[in-house]
Amino acid sequence: MICATLPMVIVDFFLLFPPVREVSKGLGISEHTYYRWRREYGGMNTTQAKKLKELEKENQHLKRAVANLTVDNLILKEAAKGNF
Repeated sequence: MICATLPMVIVDFFLLFPPVREVSKGLGISEHTYYRWRREYGGMNTTQAKKLKELEKENQHLKRAVANLTVDNLILKEAAKGNF
């Protein structure tokens, strides 16, 4: 997993040293990766980027919990109907 600060540093680097194609090739990343990082991290400081990653992780956890509870709910509804 890439540290949140690395993409931020690379975005800043590109802002100082265009063109994107040459710099991304030199850094071993695709232009697509750079533009994705710029969209995601551009204008953020390190604390904000870390908080974003924490919230994304929590969001994934909550989505999984909702999915599990939805399945449990459907099973209980079927059991209550006597369709098991």
